Amino acid sequence: MCQIEYIDIILPKITMNEALTYLNEVVHKLYEQYGKYPVGEQIRYEVYIGSHDENDLGTDEYDYRIKALEQLKNEGVVLDYVLENRTEDVQHNKYVGTLYEFKIAKCLVNKDKLKEHVRLLDQPRIFYDKETAKGEVNGVPFRIKKGSPDDKVFVHLCENIGKAMPRMDVLRMTKFYEAGEKPEKTRRNSETYLINELVKSLRKKTGFTTKTLVNNNGELTLKGILLDLPQTAPDKT
Repeated sequence: MCQIEYIDIILPKITMNEALTYLNEVVHKLYEQYGKYPVGEQIRYEVYIGSHDENDLGTDEYDYRIKALEQLKNEGVVLDYVLENRTEDVQHNKYVGTLYEFKIAKCLVNKDKLKEHVRLLDQPRIFYDKETAKGEVNGVPFRIKKGSPDDKVFVHLCENIGKAMPRMDVLRMTKFYEAGEKPEKTRRNSETYLINELVKSLRKKTGFTTKTLVNNNGELTLKGILLDLPQTAPDKT
């Protein structure tokens, strides 16, 4: 695991579903413009960010979209972005109108990674620090007891994301069997119970589903995108 660094921008904590909603929105908007203007290395695609007023609770969406952009920078999809002020005259009726002020982000993107991310949008973004046994799934924090069987298996799954962890590897890592010890048919039910309970525990702690933390007859597979950095700023307390 690489040395942990943190983004200085302090952004609000949001739920897993909210994180994916705004990430999807931003990626689809970028991809939509890529479809119209696919040529040009320095072309910048525009994304609506919204208005920002610290006294207006309705401006949370602004922060969520900024958070999505920062996440996409972390993943190498957005190489750089600049915020730009825009105004629009919103006419309420024949006589009354309002000047709406908002920001857009002008984004320089890695087009190959953008196309890949459109395909991977539904997969969770996973960060796990094996030194502290703390992690995040789509910006939502979780913690596993360091040195526990859950921790050891989860570290292996993260380091081999998308690859199946054989049943016997799970059983040896959890000390059900010692290294070199062969499985016993009479212990099959106990093996299955241990693995099922371990998977149930990991899903409860992390929020993974049966589709993202797969248990196929004791073979475990973690599906998602592994991040080098957390999505949220660290708790300084």
